[in-house]
Amino acid sequence: MGRIESAPGAKDRLLGARSLIAETVEVHETTVTDGIARMRRVSEIGIAPDHPIDIAPGGMHMMLMGLKYPLKEGDLFPLILTFEKAGDVPVDVIVESPGAMGPHGMAGSTMPDTQHGANPVHKH
Repeated sequence: MGRIESAPGAKDRLLGARSLIAETVEVHETTVTDGIARMRRVSEIGIAPDHPIDIAPGGMHMMLMGLKYPLKEGDLFPLILTFEKAGDVPVDVIVESPGAMGPHGMAGSTMPDTQHGANPVHKH
C-alpha cells in the first residue's frame, strides 16, 4: 500500500499518472455499496493537508494498461504522478501480489494488459 500526502499546510490535486512501462495509467477508485464493488476512473484527487490518500487494491489505485512487459510480484518500476501545484513527481512502485488485500478486504486482480496492485509510496 502507498500513501500520497500534501506538504504541511498545503493543498494540491493529483491530476494523473504515467509510466514508460505502460501505454496509459489511470487513477481508479473502488467503492462498495450494498456489498457490490464498483470501480470507476477518477479524473483528479484532492489532497488536503493532514488527509493523506491511501493507494491500495480495493480502494484508490493506479491501473496500468497496455503493459510493455509482464509485471510480477516484487518488481520495481518508475511512475510519474502529475499534480496541479507540485507538477511531476517521480515515485518508485513495488508490484504486490494480485491477491494483496486492500482497505475493504478485497483482493486486487490482474487482467490482460492491466496490472492492479502496483502501489506508489511517496510523500509530496
